[in-house]
Amino acid sequence: MKNTLAVLAVLAVLVIIATFASCSSKQDQTTGLDALSGKIVKRVGNLPFPIVSPSREQGIREKLRAADNVFVQGRKVLTKQPVAAVCGDGTTAGSEQCDAGALNNVVCAPGYGSSCSYCSSSCTNVILDGGRCGDTTVNGPEECDDGNVLNTDSCLATCRDAICGDGFIKTSNEECDDGNTNSGDWCSPTCRFSSPEGD
Repeated sequence: MKNTLAVLAVLAVLVIIATFASCSSKQDQTTGLDALSGKIVKRVGNLPFPIVSPSREQGIREKLRAADNVFVQGRKVLTKQPVAAVCGDGTTAGSEQCDAGALNNVVCAPGYGSSCSYCSSSCTNVILDGGRCGDTTVNGPEECDDGNVLNTDSCLATCRDAICGDGFIKTSNEECDDGNTNSGDWCSPTCRFSSPEGD
């Protein structure tokens, strides 16, 4: 009789354990940060347990940036608490416009007629413009750059030196400019008025 009761007791305990395990497996598992251990855990029922090895916790924490939940001994005490942004950690967060990690403040070099951007040491975007015709600085393929779009002075709007035969009358020393340096037409090779019979 005692043996039968013992067997029944054992069976009852097994049934209870199986039922508890079944219920626990159906409960939502929520990823969070255990406030006591500092580990990223999953909550199953009321108890947290580690889901990754310590060597991987830091990498996961960096990817998450902030745990969805924080638990103390299995009880949720904080939900979706953001982690302060840290400029230079390689992850754009908070008020940061960018974060290139070790590449922060590495200045880019824009080409002629183009622009580029880089992330500053304060995690803000910095845009640099390359040289262009009209910026008053001679660069790239330019022969001159006077900062204007006139074609009647010594520097054309295309940043090329004005010469006789370019099709534009340079008011300081040209009377005409027919776009060539041929003789025998109304504009001489020196851009002075002439008759078709000769210069």
